[in-house]
Amino acid sequence: MENKSGLINLTLVTPEESVIHSEVLSVSLPGKNGYFEVLSGHTPFLTQLVPGIAIIRDSSGIKELCVADGYASVHDDMVEVIVDATEWPDEIDEERAKRLREEALSKLAALDQFNPEYSRWENRLKKAESRLELLNKVRNK
Repeated sequence: MENKSGLINLTLVTPEESVIHSEVLSVSLPGKNGYFEVLSGHTPFLTQLVPGIAIIRDSSGIKELCVADGYASVHDDMVEVIVDATEWPDEIDEERAKRLREEALSKLAALDQFNPEYSRWENRLKKAESRLELLNKVRNK
């Protein structure tokens, strides 16, 4: 059935809570192969998410939050997102994010990319950089 409203139902959850459950115009998410945007009528798919910034567009404007690793499922004008954690801009501790970024950069510099720990530290770096990027975006609005 065709959706004439142009809206999609977005559900975003973590193991601890339901973060968002609402109708939105679109959502952009950080996929393993890069960012992607879902609009009404999108082809169904399932994908892995990586740490980054989720961008949600609804009738009141744009909302952005950091998301951790997880999965997104798109089907029938519904987007279901399950991630390990989320952070809104006002929940981010900037000093902690800077410390974590520096720690990750230091560890990565000392590791060979084939070391099993390399991807874990690369993931931590993405989380820290996403937090700092989102804070920067909020400040520059």
